[in-house]
Amino acid sequence: MLLISLFTASCCLQAGAWGYGPRDSDAAMDIVVELQGATNKIEVLDEIFSEFSEADGFEDSVRGACDYLVKDISHDGVRIDQFLSQCLNLLNRMLFSKEYIDAWNQPEEITRSLTAQINEVAKRQREAASNPQNDINQSIFWFGMIASLIGYIWLVVLAFQKHIGWGFASIVFSILVIYIAFNDWRRAWIPFVLCFGGNVLCIAAALSGPI
Repeated sequence: MLLISLFTASCCLQAGAWGYGPRDSDAAMDIVVELQGATNKIEVLDEIFSEFSEADGFEDSVRGACDYLVKDISHDGVRIDQFLSQCLNLLNRMLFSKEYIDAWNQPEEITRSLTAQINEVAKRQREAASNPQNDINQSIFWFGMIASLIGYIWLVVLAFQKHIGWGFASIVFSILVIYIAFNDWRRAWIPFVLCFGGNVLCIAAALSGPI
């Protein structure tokens, strides 16, 4: 009876798969094991999704990587939004691929499993979007952007006060405001600090997480 059950189950699945879940295949587990042992998981994920950009022939690997991304990886300070978007894109392609679905002896089971995984990824994406850290990063980014813009405009005004030619040159070649600042430091140090400090804040916010 046991042998009959095993034979029946194997007939309902694709080669290398023992179930319909995201990790129920050799290829999916190979990816999960690779990610578990990786020091830089984001770098590995980036390579995986670059290689599997079309998903064709790599469906099980894609499902394994997406499942690991949602359930196992630590998301603190890690930008996973791009990978979640790619997961949704690839998983939806698989769900609406008649060729892929019909390759299974029980299409309704793989359809149900894919739909559940898509819902999990979408939920994780919403959680990532509502992360308070993201709101902080966004606030810092826009504060830096506004400070940088105010400082730059201020420096351009100083350039026009020096000479109309310097003013227009500073608009065309914005790096010239640095020369203006150091040439008239007594009046230009405040806008220079605003401009330079604002850019530093923008870069720091962009590097620390999703904006």
